[in-house]
Amino acid sequence: IIAEAARTIRAVRANSVSLEGLAALAPRGTLVGLSLPVRPGDVDAFVSHSWADPPGSKLGALQQWCAHFAMEHGRQPLLWLDAYCADPGAEPAARIRALPALAGCSQRFVALVGPTYFRRWWPLAELLAFLEMAPGPDRVDVLPLPDVDWLAHAAALRTASATAARREDLMTWEA
Repeated sequence: IIAEAARTIRAVRANSVSLEGLAALAPRGTLVGLSLPVRPGDVDAFVSHSWADPPGSKLGALQQWCAHFAMEHGRQPLLWLDAYCADPGAEPAARIRALPALAGCSQRFVALVGPTYFRRWWPLAELLAFLEMAPGPDRVDVLPLPDVDWLAHAAALRTASATAARREDLMTWEA
């Protein structure tokens, strides 16, 4: 799995990320052409978000993070963002198996935390996968969206009550 992830990992340049990529407006797989193949370790940030949170707020928070990164490093970051980098043909079980390896290929984890982030199954799986492969909270950047008390949402976290858009995702994780 790690070898497969290392062979197929992709990243998108921050300036190619649009509202469309954070809003599930584009049909699955149509944005993959904006990403490029990279080597493990070249991904500056694995970006995690809930599709149910406001896309404009997510884009604004991500753009601020990217601007700070660019000032610090003198270049735009390379991001792993599902709409641009995930294999659109992969089955949910294969995507779940690849999560730790994909997350482990990233230098940082950026969580775009809106009102549903801690209630959705997939972002939680991404966070846990990253922490498994890259232990330590110092590599995790939590970006609360405007008007979101993310600490209250995190405190109310109950993995058993997390929801998924597709039942297959939950069944694959439980297996």
